[in-house]
Amino acid sequence: MKSIVAPGAFRLILAFLVIISHLSSFNVGRVAVILFFTLSGYWVKALWENDKNLYDFWINRILRIWPLYFICILLTSICFGYAISIYNILLFGVSSVKNGMILGVEWSLDIELQFYFILPFILWINGEINKKSSHILFLLPILIASVTGWILFHYTGFRNTLMYLPAFAFGMFMHEYNEFDYKINYKISLFIFCAIPLILLAIDPLKCLIVKGKPTFIDEDIFAMIWASFLIPWISASLKIKSSIWDRHIGNISYPLYLVHEPIIKYMTKIIDSGTFGKLISLSIIIIVTVIAYIILDIPLEKFRKNIVRKNLARSRHQTSHMS
Repeated sequence: MKSIVAPGAFRLILAFLVIISHLSSFNVGRVAVILFFTLSGYWVKALWENDKNLYDFWINRILRIWPLYFICILLTSICFGYAISIYNILLFGVSSVKNGMILGVEWSLDIELQFYFILPFILWINGEINKKSSHILFLLPILIASVTGWILFHYTGFRNTLMYLPAFAFGMFMHEYNEFDYKINYKISLFIFCAIPLILLAIDPLKCLIVKGKPTFIDEDIFAMIWASFLIPWISASLKIKSSIWDRHIGNISYPLYLVHEPIIKYMTKIIDSGTFGKLISLSIIIIVTVIAYIILDIPLEKFRKNIVRKNLARSRHQTSHMS
């Protein structure tokens, strides 16, 4: 599996794709976020299978996302004079508020939290369908829900997790059917995924799908989900690789990297040249700030979260043993 990278390294690559998108005219950030959603679908399905206590599950996921996020928006608002609204604090609905984002990436965290809250219902539907028919039919209600989400967004402006449900479902499918025999080789999967932007750049009417600033005939997120789907066999192979301690650190550092990069880019473009040299300076500062945030903030917060999760899991299993 020489063409496969470990799961943590893959997450870091996705975070850098988002940064590249914000430093250039290439629209590769959306597909990276969609792939983050796919990974999220995989891992939260695994977490749910490990402990089906709804309260514990939500506490686990909120403690992973919210504390570091809140510290980042607080520091950013202090440094740049931004006002913090209730939407910024709660995260729910922030992606639908005009000019409501401080970090610039909150929309995806909003979608993530919405997904966490509807996940038990999705898994219940999946279980009911699997009792009566093929698991492939699970895709039908997912597609119906997604279309409903897009219609809701079109008429109300409310950006909701239903819109991105196919991306999360890709990951859930990979976890539930881990040994599924994909008809396409993972190397071919990677080749097609990488070839798509090159082909689009070579065809002038289709450049709009990969180059920012051009009007497109399809929503960028819908296109990103279609594009991301070609990488599913490769991701499935990657997730079968056991992460080392260093790979877990590499994967975890992608979260503070994702949170801090855009405010730094916006600030640096105001005070230095926006050419190649300026972008390299911005990238260097992003990496330095990310490492500091990871060591000083994220690692202690993760230790705290894992300690809470262990206690909750032990309590849940103790209660289960007494009931039996």
